[in-house]
Amino acid sequence: MRILAIETATPAQSVALLDDDRLLAEASYDASGSRGGLLLPTVDHVLREAGVAAKDLDAVAVSIGPGSFTGLRVGLATAKGLALGTGAAVVGVSTLEALAAGYEPAMEITICALLDAYRAEVYVAVFRRRAGRLERLRADAVLAPEAVKEALADVAQPVHLIGNGAARYRRQIEVALGNRV
Repeated sequence: MRILAIETATPAQSVALLDDDRLLAEASYDASGSRGGLLLPTVDHVLREAGVAAKDLDAVAVSIGPGSFTGLRVGLATAKGLALGTGAAVVGVSTLEALAAGYEPAMEITICALLDAYRAEVYVAVFRRRAGRLERLRADAVLAPEAVKEALADVAQPVHLIGNGAARYRRQIEVALGNRV
């Protein structure tokens, strides 16, 4: 199954083409200040690099948030347009779940995926990786960095913080969580 994946929820945007579990091509770019003008040329570049025609796509996977409202609209509109033109299915993917799924240490862990929501807030979701599978423990939410500890109240084991929200607010979150990080 050939899947074109589009991620536009943050300024670090990307496009990838997969054939089943095999990555055929990928490209990423900084879309800061862009209104979406880079996405279609990037899709075209990825398809050409892989030697795949758009008509041969089986599905288009696209981030559905949380994230930048404008970025999400551009990504969704592009995915829908490609699907209408090619007959491919459209599959929505949680931005935070995709982030957590890409984090693959070889052990059972709890993952707290955090994206910077700006205005001193983070988008947060909590997952547990067990036996190679990702289990959602907490739905996507918007919280102050200090309130992340409440999202992790039921989690006893150490937590792995990932995402640009973790990088930006790491100190505040570590102080709130203590030795659980």
